[in-house]
Amino acid sequence: MGKAFSKNFSEEDKNKLKDEAKIQAASMANELIKRLGSEIEKSARQTMEMLAKSFGAKSVVLDFSKSQPLKKGTTDASEQKAAAA
Repeated sequence: MGKAFSKNFSEEDKNKLKDEAKIQAASMANELIKRLGSEIEKSARQTMEMLAKSFGAKSVVLDFSKSQPLKKGTTDASEQKAAAA
């Protein structure tokens, strides 16, 4: 990325571009999670029911109504490279 933007962009512009890209990627990931949420829940339900019944459970009740995706921090590879140097 450095070579592509080195002549036309200042360091501040490059940082703004990276920040906007991170925001856009996070937004796209959140939309994907929303769209796939029901499929993920269905798969989790099937897996948990199968496991519970394999241990002898006759009935299984699962409540996903309060479930929320885990929020994890982002990792910036360029920061990791700088720290390693």
